[in-house]
Amino acid sequence: MYIQSNFIIQEYIPIMNSYSISIVTPIFNEEEIIESTLIKNIEILNSKKIDYEIIVIDDASIDNSLIIIQKLSKIYPIRLIAHQINLGFGGAIKSGIEAAKKDY
Repeated sequence: MYIQSNFIIQEYIPIMNSYSISIVTPIFNEEEIIESTLIKNIEILNSKKIDYEIIVIDDASIDNSLIIIQKLSKIYPIRLIAHQINLGFGGAIKSGIEAAKKDY
C-alpha cells in the first residue's frame, strides 16, 4: 500500500500490470491544494495503467476540503471517509488502511 500525504505521485512509478494499489490520503484543511493534487495523481496513475483506488480521509476539516472532495468523488474514482471529530494523522491513516481493498 502506498501512503501519500498531499504530494504528487512521482512519474517514475513502474507499470504494475498484476498488482493493485490503495492510495491513502489523509487531509485536514487542505482546500487550497487538494483538488490539483488529486487530479494530477489520477492523471499519472491512469497514464501508467495502474489498478488503483484513492481513499481520502477528511479528518474533520473546518474549511471547504470536504465539499471539494465530495465534488471530486462524483467525477473521479475517489472514496471519501469523513471523520466527524479530528483523530489526528495516525487516526486518519488507520481509517484509510482499514478501508483499503487493493493488494498494496
